[in-house]
Amino acid sequence: MWDVILNIIYFLLSLTVLVSIHELGHLSMAKLFDVYCEEYSIGFGPKIISIAPKGFTRKGKPRETTFSIRAIPLGGYVAMAGEGMEDEESLKQVPPHRFLQGVAKWKRAIIMVAGVTLNFVLGFLLLFVSVLTTPTHIDNTSTSVNFY
Repeated sequence: MWDVILNIIYFLLSLTVLVSIHELGHLSMAKLFDVYCEEYSIGFGPKIISIAPKGFTRKGKPRETTFSIRAIPLGGYVAMAGEGMEDEESLKQVPPHRFLQGVAKWKRAIIMVAGVTLNFVLGFLLLFVSVLTTPTHIDNTSTSVNFY
């Protein structure tokens, strides 16, 4: 019984990490291309923890993205301006060039592909660590070399 519960917890944690990394790819590229991101959320449903932005970035811009952890750990999202997930009142001060539709198409494509790319990088890193940490045994007794 406990094995089943633990396996479900491991699955949910793995899925949460995978989705968080995926959404972090979208967020990082959106920030790089100056797309307004209202919220980065891990999970769905009611908010458990929410960290509101404070202060300024190194470039002197005010911080704007709220980071949230929500009750249902089966996904996550990045609420970018122009994706339809934002509150209308909060977008009145956002200039049109900061919407997802306001950036060049090649930048939009990079933003969308960034999530899958980080999932690929995560898989590669996990495979690499797995290969490096897996013990191997080489049996030299069964091979013989004859020199004539």
